[in-house]
Amino acid sequence: MSMRCALNEDVRVHIFIFRSTEAPRFVSTDKEPFGLALRGLRWFYRQQVLSHGLLIATAPLTATERKVLLELLDGKHEKIIASLLGQSPNTTHIHIKSIYAKFGVHNRAELTSLWLGHFP
Repeated sequence: MSMRCALNEDVRVHIFIFRSTEAPRFVSTDKEPFGLALRGLRWFYRQQVLSHGLLIATAPLTATERKVLLELLDGKHEKIIASLLGQSPNTTHIHIKSIYAKFGVHNRAELTSLWLGHFP
């Protein structure tokens, strides 16, 4: 059985489930739970793609930007993020500005809005 879902116009996820040859074939009632699971996976895959700066960013995020982004979305302040990542507050601020520029936002509220699926 296979299903696919679109994360946007350019990105699609294809999921395939196989049974052993000894198991009974899939029937139409098997599709409903598979569809429910796919909705949860769609959210998961969307978060994975977003965390790398794909879908809506102008460029992929660096590994450090991804770490900063996740801390930002957890609600941590810049100084705390800098301390956690062993950076100066100025370096962290530069990463945050780069993240905002790549996502085309001006602040954490706009970034969070993107994460929740409210695209501009």
